[in-house]
Amino acid sequence: MRTHNGFTLIELAMVLLIIGLLTGGLLMPLSTQYELKQRQQVQSELKQIKEALMGFYLTHGYFPCPASTTSFGQENNPDIRAKTGACKMPQETDNSSNGFVPYQTLGLTGYIDSSSSMMLDVWGNPYRYSISNKGVNCSIDGTFDTNWAYTSPYAFKAVREKSCNSTLKTLLPNLKICDATGCSAASAVLVVFSLGKNWTESSASNSAESKNKGTKSDGGYPLKDRDKLDFFITDSNTSNSFDDLVEWISPNVFFSQLAKANML
Repeated sequence: MRTHNGFTLIELAMVLLIIGLLTGGLLMPLSTQYELKQRQQVQSELKQIKEALMGFYLTHGYFPCPASTTSFGQENNPDIRAKTGACKMPQETDNSSNGFVPYQTLGLTGYIDSSSSMMLDVWGNPYRYSISNKGVNCSIDGTFDTNWAYTSPYAFKAVREKSCNSTLKTLLPNLKICDATGCSAASAVLVVFSLGKNWTESSASNSAESKNKGTKSDGGYPLKDRDKLDFFITDSNTSNSFDDLVEWISPNVFFSQLAKANML
């Protein structure tokens, strides 16, 4: 007579342990893959925003001002920008170049917050947008007078065609791109970025995460202070929590595009 012995408790425990180890080993890569996919999506959306901004300039001759929490996806105070090229943002007592992506002005779609009408990343934080406020004062027969060259229609062509005592070199943008080794010599015309998954953390003023996050506030969202923080961190070897995603347009790329479009 044959007897069939079942598993002992020790054998069952071993089987459960192996299953647990295998399951845990699978879950970690899946979560890592999901987070990687999220970052790739945000990086792709940032590139689309950057391309839309460049396309807007080639069509209209200027970059729009950033949006605010109350401008419903449009550039904030377009009337002020139309007169002097300056961007006036609610969080600053002076003119400011830091705010949010004006997705309505650019004709973009995406994850839009119904309450604030702002374009959000996958982690529920608004996409940020900063534009250089470098400019020149130039008035010839009253036809060209601007303070902010990058947000004034066809300013660079006017500078080259009129005796403004300025060259493209004097109008290089003043936004700096920095990483763990410091700030590069090259500057940025504009910067679009996401504060990453950790956007609600790293409030310490000396942390790399806080540099892009800033100290000002618009509608409860922290923003950079133009007068104090004109640089943007893209990488940090001092903080494991740093996860910002940053895209920008360099002046060489910008002027190359303008030259091809006969806008210089």
